[in-house]
Amino acid sequence: MERGIELVRVPRLTAMAVADLVLALILGITRKLIQGHNGVADGTYRTLGLTPERTNETRFAFDWLGLDGDAPLYGRTLGLVGLGEIGALTAERAKAFGMSVRYFQRIRLSREEEYALDVEYRPFEELLRTSDVLSLHVPDTEQTRGLIDAKALSSMRSEAYLINTSRGAVVNEDALIAHLEDGALAGAALDVFREEPLPADSRLIGLPNVLLAPHLGGGAARTLTKEMETAFARIASRTASTHRTKPLLAGGA
Repeated sequence: MERGIELVRVPRLTAMAVADLVLALILGITRKLIQGHNGVADGTYRTLGLTPERTNETRFAFDWLGLDGDAPLYGRTLGLVGLGEIGALTAERAKAFGMSVRYFQRIRLSREEEYALDVEYRPFEELLRTSDVLSLHVPDTEQTRGLIDAKALSSMRSEAYLINTSRGAVVNEDALIAHLEDGALAGAALDVFREEPLPADSRLIGLPNVLLAPHLGGGAARTLTKEMETAFARIASRTASTHRTKPLLAGGA
C-alpha cells in the first residue's frame, strides 16, 4: 500500500485440483478401483462361477471379484518429496484421511511451519524407506531429473506405492517398470510421463499394478477459467469498496 498498489488473495484452484487428484490416485491404486470397475463392467463374475442374487442387509457377496484391496489410509504414512503449495494442500487432504505426513526438500521448513502443517521432516533416504505412499511434488530441473531412479526405488518398501503428478522426467520410467514387474513395488499411479501422450507401446500399459491418467492434475480448462474469474471479481469488489470509502472533497467558491 505504500506505493498505492493493492493486493487481493485468490485461492489457487489449479493447485487444489492437483492435490485432489493425488488423493484420488492414492485411493484408486490402493483400493484397485480400476480393476474393480473393469471386472464389474466385463461381467467377470461369470468366469468365477458366480450367479447374481438379490441382496439385502445380511445377504450380499463381499468383494466378489476377490480383488483384496489394500487397507484404509488411516494410520499410514504419506511421504512428500517437495512441500510447496501443492505439497502443502496434499498434506492437508491426507491428514483428513488420518494419514501421518512426512516430507523432504532441499530447504527445510521452519519448526513453526512444520507445526502449522503438522508434518515431519525426514532425510530423503529415510523418507523412501518409511513411506507407505510416496508422492512427488518437485519441478523438472537438473537436480530432480531422474531423482526416482533404480537406487531410490530399491530403497522403498515392496508394499509401498509411488504417486507422480509433478513431471515425468523426475522418475526413471525403465527402472520403475522393472520394479513393478518384479513386485518390488506394490504399485504406481501416474499422471505425468517421460513422453506425453504416453506412447501406445509403453510397457506401463497393461501392468496390473499401475493406474494411468492423461495429465489431469491442473483440472479442466474451466478450473483455470474459474480461477481467473474469481481473481477479476475480487479485484472489482476491492476497487468498488475503495471508491465507496474514499472521502469526498468539499468544494469552495
